[in-house]
Amino acid sequence: CALPISPVISCNRHFVPKGNQSGFMEKFKEVRGLLEDFTKPYGVVGGWRIEKEDEEKEEWVLFSGFESVEDHMEFAKTEGFGKYREIVGFVSGFEVKHLRGVEAL
Repeated sequence: CALPISPVISCNRHFVPKGNQSGFMEKFKEVRGLLEDFTKPYGVVGGWRIEKEDEEKEEWVLFSGFESVEDHMEFAKTEGFGKYREIVGFVSGFEVKHLRGVEAL
């Protein structure tokens, strides 16, 4: 089942100190559905970065689709966001960037 191309893609880099990966993944699996429910009909996909910038940290990169940047910001105002935000306890920092979706690729 192919997902539609979203107008905006959120690229979220989560900097996870070594040793926190399993706790981070456990928590992310617990709260992932909150984000997936909000982004529908667009998808959520992530993975561990292979190239390291810092040997003391792992990096979880998450991509999710939204109608607009403002739509993404609305997620922070939802009731479920308080629970989703619990992943922050496993990271030393994070970065959010937004991209335009391109259908012709």
